[in-house]
Amino acid sequence: MPLGAAFAAFAVYVLLAPASVYWLDSGELTAAGAALGVPHPTGFPLYAAMARMASLFPVGEIAFRISLLSAFCAALTIYVAARVVLLLDDGLGGVVGAFATAAMLAVSLLLMRHATVAEVYTPTAAFLALTLYLLIRVGAGADARYGLALAVVVGLGLGLHSSYRLLVFIPMAVVLVIRLRHGAKWPVAVPALTFGIATACHAYLPLRSQATAAALDWGHPRTLGALLDHVRAKSILESFENEMFATESERLFAAAGEFLVSVVDSLGPVTLLLVVVGLLWLPKRGRLGGWLVATLALWIVVDSVYAVWINPMGLTDLQNGTPLVLAAAIAAGAGTVALSQFAGAVGPMLAFAVAAVAVLLASLTSFPQVAVARAGDSPLRWAEAALDQAPPRGSILVTNDSTAASLLYATTVLGARPDSAILVRQLLADRERSESVWAAAHPHAKIPASMAELLAAVPAIWEPGRDRPPRGFALAAAAPLFEVKRALPSAAEQESRVDAAVGRLRRLFDGDDAADAMARRFQAQTLTQLAVQGLGSTPSKASLEMAARILEAAVAIDPAHARAWVNRGSVASMRGDLKSAIEYTERAVVVEPSHVGARINLARFYLALRKPDDADRHARFAITLAPESASALALGSASAHALGDRERAGRLAERARAIDPKNRDVKALR
Repeated sequence: MPLGAAFAAFAVYVLLAPASVYWLDSGELTAAGAALGVPHPTGFPLYAAMARMASLFPVGEIAFRISLLSAFCAALTIYVAARVVLLLDDGLGGVVGAFATAAMLAVSLLLMRHATVAEVYTPTAAFLALTLYLLIRVGAGADARYGLALAVVVGLGLGLHSSYRLLVFIPMAVVLVIRLRHGAKWPVAVPALTFGIATACHAYLPLRSQATAAALDWGHPRTLGALLDHVRAKSILESFENEMFATESERLFAAAGEFLVSVVDSLGPVTLLLVVVGLLWLPKRGRLGGWLVATLALWIVVDSVYAVWINPMGLTDLQNGTPLVLAAAIAAGAGTVALSQFAGAVGPMLAFAVAAVAVLLASLTSFPQVAVARAGDSPLRWAEAALDQAPPRGSILVTNDSTAASLLYATTVLGARPDSAILVRQLLADRERSESVWAAAHPHAKIPASMAELLAAVPAIWEPGRDRPPRGFALAAAAPLFEVKRALPSAAEQESRVDAAVGRLRRLFDGDDAADAMARRFQAQTLTQLAVQGLGSTPSKASLEMAARILEAAVAIDPAHARAWVNRGSVASMRGDLKSAIEYTERAVVVEPSHVGARINLARFYLALRKPDDADRHARFAITLAPESASALALGSASAHALGDRERAGRLAERARAIDPKNRDVKALR
């Protein structure tokens, strides 16, 4: 049964896998694997080696081959998880429970999404499942063969996602100490064996950093210090320090709510009930059940903390929660076994029916979201459109992870436009990488003395992001869609230009992936940036009208795109329509409660309408989310003053002036 479930899941994942790269990190990990590069922190050396082997499998495009690796690892995860449940009961109830675990895990949204694209999460899940199987066997008294196999698996698993380290250290340390106390000798060799394998695995990073092209070498981990910085993700910690390790209750509750929704979507409500039953029943199954429930409960707690507190940035992109889903599916399988035993002779049939309902409910959420991307190749088509517009020996400066990854795959793996330099805004501080990438595209040109000169040295284009492009950069891919002018002859021509812009953009996203949530998000982001770019520093009546039309199209494509709603509110306020401005910005807060810009704008709008209570509520929230924001502090001061709290108003105003006395909200304070 476990083998049959794994084969069936693998077949489904292969059918659902896109033919080329997907959004987010898929293109980058594919390129790093195919060319034996150094992926972004924490490096994932084992994944890079596995992806290289998968890229040699002669089926389909290279990106599709590496997606097959994800499908295989997901199938292996399902197989091992089902075997874990069979350890609890080798009768018919155990078979039903193993089926429930395999099916619930197979159709869960988080595992299914990562099983169909090039990502590191399903290989990590496979090693977690193997680790769990060996841990509970060793904890229940298995011999040295299982213990040494555990050491090997953990040593290799440390070369995957960083969440693996967080999850395996405590249970492994506990089981080794207990076995030592019971007289076993082999645990003495485990730390050295595990550390040696992990060290050998991570030696891949400095070795490949010496040999690979700069475009595929993140962090240059050639020295011990650089390697440690890369493995512990120092650059990510520095870049996202304001979003990680939050202590404010509002941010924690918002992240926890978003994570809970993703878990419920992945598993369904019936599965969650079975999880509770399984966790309560497992301690009654002796040492094996005790070890299993302790490990599963620990993983559920630790992975929740990781998703909500350590890495909340991954919530929007469904990058968190795969270990929790694995643990929950096994616990739900145990709950199914318990149900089959409690219900007597009809127990297995009843348990099977409950499990089938749980699987059906979960699949109703997962299949529609994953299936829409199976025939889509919009990430690659977007990259090709950008490369097609790049002038000879031009450079493309990108800020979006998805476009950066797709362009990297197109240029380094498919060999497109070797004369173009793909520069990543977030990595411009890595001067060695940027200069090497630029020099590779311009082998006979002198390297400019500064980054500003480098960016200005050749014709260049730019892609939509969250900030304005450098001077002289035009919008990539979307640039020919329309030109914003200070004055347009008529409203009809404005509407015609916007319709043409949206139509041409949508043609880049035609096909089955037009309904894909990630594709819609990128379309909305592109249109939002076009609207912002078209406004300029001094918006005219015509540019405001056009921006309003573009933003209306953006939220129609993706109603969950908070930035589009925020900018739609800003445009409405510039046009003097504060009522609509508040309505649009409140929609942004519903979509993304922790959006600081939305909270700040709402405080401004409510102050303008002389509603200090509402203004103060949003200003307080903004200060909680961004305590160093001069605008949030200034608006908090203004609302406190309007409410008669002069002491708080003065304190906030003083802090705001100390941070940025030239800020427009600070200058507006009296």
